[in-house]
Amino acid sequence: GINAEYGERLMIIPIKLFDKCLQLWRERSIVGSILILVPAHSCDALCASRILVESTLIMINCGGSLDLYELLGLKDNEEAMIFVADSRRPYATANVEDKRQIFLMDDGTGDIDTSAYGLCAAGIMYVLATQINKAENELLWYSIIGLTDQYLHQYIDHQRYLEDVEQFKIDVLMKNNTSKSNEDMVDKIYVNNELHFMLLKHWSIYDSMYNSRFVAIRLGIWKTKGKRNLEMLFAKMGMPLEQAQQGYNNLPKKYKDLLFNKLEMFSSEFNLDGYTYPSFYKTSGFHRTVSAADMVYATTAHLESTYNVNKMVTSDQVMKNFWTAYDCLNLNKFDLVLKGFEEAMEIQKAIVRQAVSMIQKKQIVQLSGPFRYAIMNETADMKFFAHPLTLSKLAQFLVDTIIVRDSLNKSVSYTHLRAHETPE
Repeated sequence: GINAEYGERLMIIPIKLFDKCLQLWRERSIVGSILILVPAHSCDALCASRILVESTLIMINCGGSLDLYELLGLKDNEEAMIFVADSRRPYATANVEDKRQIFLMDDGTGDIDTSAYGLCAAGIMYVLATQINKAENELLWYSIIGLTDQYLHQYIDHQRYLEDVEQFKIDVLMKNNTSKSNEDMVDKIYVNNELHFMLLKHWSIYDSMYNSRFVAIRLGIWKTKGKRNLEMLFAKMGMPLEQAQQGYNNLPKKYKDLLFNKLEMFSSEFNLDGYTYPSFYKTSGFHRTVSAADMVYATTAHLESTYNVNKMVTSDQVMKNFWTAYDCLNLNKFDLVLKGFEEAMEIQKAIVRQAVSMIQKKQIVQLSGPFRYAIMNETADMKFFAHPLTLSKLAQFLVDTIIVRDSLNKSVSYTHLRAHETPE
């Protein structure tokens, strides 16, 4: 059987165990009034799992591209209803055409041809919760984390993110209006800018910037010049390097207060324009405040964490990972959040080390056209990359490095050309 968590009416089965679930489904071994929830192994899917609307079977961030009518044998099970909240595109044609048993819960962009992402799965579930008047502030927070997960892992572009943020802002302001009776809210969501520096308030400023993809690829930290530029940035901001390298909580208040203003002054000089993005924060009991980005990093790290032990991952490890990540979304279990921060930092440092090594050793090989492949040598960090998401983040780091490099080269070439033009 499946080692899944379930109650009298709920069974939650991670996508990695879907084959076993499928066998039981076809054999009609799952009977009674039970909701079967099959979420993908992602932060967005976990957030959607916490915004449940009861039905027969719900697939979150998975299933949309599969022919579910054939896969689940719906021809022989006419009473079954399948609900799919999958932000990924394209959808299988059969799923789009079946209007009786397969219900695609999306934002109206269920394209069967385009490879893209629609509204995050948590957002889809939040819309459903809104329609039955159960859109509580906590569910809104989960949907915001789902959107942030899409953005940080580059499933959607910056413009799409900004559009969705504007929609969420409306609900945030409506449910968290502190000018009236909500003035003393213990759990409150508010809008604020976030820096593209990973886990800044839980790391040192130096480590946060050095290991953030946004900074690392723009400064070229794999080169001596890139590291010097990072140190030069701190010098121009008037922040001693020893201060920048200590934990953020120990940083004198004057440096924290000046950070945004100083970055605004020097960001263009160091190719760091666009260093902020609009985001959301949540305050909870015990005066804790976390950002949506922080929660994405912590939760995702728990999903990846068991892969750090060895390369052979059992279904029991997958289940333990899943439920730890699921519980991490509950801020009352803040010890799990803090543990997630630690694991996220270790994973990110491994990604940066591996990327720097591959770039320095010229292990990225260009084929014809825009296609490239990268060669990974066996190192102590290989254990981190057994998880597909960690491997994807490494690949995205390398892709972004090439994009930024090519962009800078074009800019330099254009500037050089203009400088040598003869005035008319």
